[in-house]
Amino acid sequence: MGDGECPAIDPSMKKYGFYCSNCDERLATAWSDSDHPEIDLINFHYDSAIKENGVYVRGCLAPSKAEGGVLAFECACGNDT
Repeated sequence: MGDGECPAIDPSMKKYGFYCSNCDERLATAWSDSDHPEIDLINFHYDSAIKENGVYVRGCLAPSKAEGGVLAFECACGNDT
């Protein structure tokens, strides 16, 4: 099983990655049987933020749903995606 893989995923589902638009850090991975994983029912895993010397340096600080139910992410670099 590779990085970001989930053993409970149906092999017919499509895999999608969500990345920070500022630093390109992967923030989350989702599997969906639709072409709209940002709004449809999905199996979702986010990449927890990593601390070094007490400071968050990479990863997803807070996944959430924005207006309209679209996924939104706060990256450790300070960018909201």
